[in-house]
Amino acid sequence: MKIILFFIIVFVLSINILFAQDATGSKKYLKGQLHMHTNLSDGDASPIDVAKEYKEMGYDFAYFTDHYQSNDVSNIKVDGFLALPGAEWGAVLKNPYYNAIFNLHVNTLGKNLDDWGVFDLWKKHYYIHYSLAGYEEFLSEIDHDEMFNRTLSDVLTDFIEAAYKYGTIPIVNHPNWITYGLCPFDYRELLKVDLPYILEIKNASDGITEEGYKSVNSVEYTWDVLLSNGKNVLCTFDDDAHNYSKEVRDKLDKYNTPEYMVPGKTFVMVKADLNQYSIENALRCGDFYASTGVELEEYKVTKKSIYVKVKDKGKVNNIIFKGKMGLPLKWVTGNEAEYIFTGSPDEEYVRVKIADSDYNMALTQPVFQNGKKIILINK
Repeated sequence: MKIILFFIIVFVLSINILFAQDATGSKKYLKGQLHMHTNLSDGDASPIDVAKEYKEMGYDFAYFTDHYQSNDVSNIKVDGFLALPGAEWGAVLKNPYYNAIFNLHVNTLGKNLDDWGVFDLWKKHYYIHYSLAGYEEFLSEIDHDEMFNRTLSDVLTDFIEAAYKYGTIPIVNHPNWITYGLCPFDYRELLKVDLPYILEIKNASDGITEEGYKSVNSVEYTWDVLLSNGKNVLCTFDDDAHNYSKEVRDKLDKYNTPEYMVPGKTFVMVKADLNQYSIENALRCGDFYASTGVELEEYKVTKKSIYVKVKDKGKVNNIIFKGKMGLPLKWVTGNEAEYIFTGSPDEEYVRVKIADSDYNMALTQPVFQNGKKIILINK
């Protein structure tokens, strides 16, 4: 019955998307942000000021993902900019491999906290972010023995199921976060999670080592391991911005201080119309790419090939087509390239990575040779 329901949902979602395209014509790419904070949690600027700053930097929309906060985005009015609701949640869990702890953070996009009774759901297993007033009282009510006996994969599965139950889109944030002595997690835990989600490949805030270090794998490698083992995972890059004040910006410009978490370092380009329904349909269906500065002029997928054309910004672009386990299949230096499928087993999936001469990069979502499409819904 669940399988039949899944295919019905996929069919209805596909029809809705096709109808939207017919009604509005060709969709354009919208520049968006999926992870940031305001002074409703541990950011240093009001939601309206954050919205204005993102608008000034050319963003079309952003999800306001404060820690355990209900952002009434209907009050955030900036011409030509869409403020969307979200939240970030946290869990402290025992690391079975080392004498350390995991700190699991997950975003849910699309609804406010008030829309669902999350506190009752997570009371035994989760903690309020350290920076929020009243968190000590909340911690005192947690069953620590039960919390530390649960695995990251079990808790994450529960969380993703709840996210889908309440109609939101889950993002697994910064798996390589090492600040405060925390231990990163990788494919060893995530391979045990069968539900689809978005993985934060790059987080631009301090303390995130997405490139890997010592024995810790890069998050991009973790993504390839998951895809190569049949997991349904999309990718994103996020700011996780907290610092917007002029004082912070002045220090950043003067000293290039890395610990400040400022906006505008990353974005997603979503092929949609500027409304919540269209944007979330595109996110659920993987119709977006992630970037730190590279923009695509054209991206076309057919049964025979993948074609990419990069917007010319006067930089040298390296376009890399990657297959199973991240194996480079083709490397082109230039503004456009095409990969023609050969039927090789290494083409189980093919994704595109673009890196420019200013160290900016972009990642597209995987294209599967068996026709599989990653849809962010609970089967």
